[in-house]
Amino acid sequence: GDEQRFTGHCTDFWFDSAMAWMKQCRDKNEPFLCYLPTNAPHAPHIDRDEFIQPYQGKGPAAFFGMIAHIDRRFGDLERFLSDAKLRDNTIVIFMTDNGGTAGVGTFNAGLRAGKTTYYDGGHRVPCWIRWPSGRLGEPRDIHVPTQNTDLLPTLCDLCGVEPAPSNPTDEPYRGVSLAPLLRGTNHKLADRKLVVQYGQIPQKFESCVIWNQWRLVKGTELYDIAADRAQKTDLATNHPDVIRSMREHYERWWSGLEPTLNEFVPISIGAAQQSVVELNSGDWEGIYADNSGFVREAVGGPTGGHWHIFIEQPGDYEFTLRRWPEQTKAALGDKYEPSAKSPTNKPNVKTVAFPTIARAKLEIAGQKAETPADPKAPAAIVRLNKLSAGKTTLKAWFTDADDRDLCGAFFVTVTLKK
Repeated sequence: GDEQRFTGHCTDFWFDSAMAWMKQCRDKNEPFLCYLPTNAPHAPHIDRDEFIQPYQGKGPAAFFGMIAHIDRRFGDLERFLSDAKLRDNTIVIFMTDNGGTAGVGTFNAGLRAGKTTYYDGGHRVPCWIRWPSGRLGEPRDIHVPTQNTDLLPTLCDLCGVEPAPSNPTDEPYRGVSLAPLLRGTNHKLADRKLVVQYGQIPQKFESCVIWNQWRLVKGTELYDIAADRAQKTDLATNHPDVIRSMREHYERWWSGLEPTLNEFVPISIGAAQQSVVELNSGDWEGIYADNSGFVREAVGGPTGGHWHIFIEQPGDYEFTLRRWPEQTKAALGDKYEPSAKSPTNKPNVKTVAFPTIARAKLEIAGQKAETPADPKAPAAIVRLNKLSAGKTTLKAWFTDADDRDLCGAFFVTVTLKK
């Protein structure tokens, strides 16, 4: 694909593009599935004053303003569906991807903790499902633990679609249809346990096991959220049988997962559809470096991490190694920092510079290459010829004139030359 740039706020772009595409489908009388995941209200918290101003002095104003912006555009989506005569027969699902962040200190619905934690404040999220012509009954709350894996079988069930048969080598999807709950033909699901675990750097028992009202956190803490929504009282010593059952479930779940922990979906380079690919440290294995703060702090040690890649076509490749994003125009040895007014300029982040960068090094598919690097230049280019197709790893970093490793190349542009 080709890089394209757009003006305006991201929230407007996503909603406008989604509605335009849905209109095209309607005009062609084609069914559609539209997934509309906004990047707001994730940091950096930037929006127009009309949304931010009403919340000044009431908490994280820019964060709340971004939510208000989404709310307005969701209203626009509602009007579009009504005007296009699509509302009655369109299933609309509204949900979020994790627990609270910037707003936790202001309002957290009585839950404990927030994003990235294993208490309910980290992963208990809204999920609203509406289908006016789908006979789902009156609006109501359904107090049954469910998980994102339930959505695919639910949509297949509601739409009368047979799920595609699983590849014999694949695990079948784990969820269950919620259609009986939504239609009121059943009021509970078969007894089951669910596991929540984040995937950046998986560790055993870094998880929450959910079983009806019970929450087993990190394999040792037990809470009854029916009686203790805020998870203040650890009941582990009072219910050893519950702990045992939930840990046994997790052990079975983990044993099925563990053999694949080191199997990574590689990033394709050299494909006919996209001869230029941008890699960044957010996809390093085993090193969490997915935002500008980590880049500024030069996490990852003196050589950084490595990428799992798939070379689609054999041939000659060019690798452009950078310390900073190309858009900043910063040199390799610069101490680049955002402007003082930028929301990304956090005072607790200390930028690390490497003015002694002298060489750029690269390892891929058993081959090594290096080239001189000018700390006053924005990048260093390494070329390798006759790379073979297939799955492999790529690692890139910088050294000084004495061959001492300094830091990883946080950004690498890969170009298939021929």
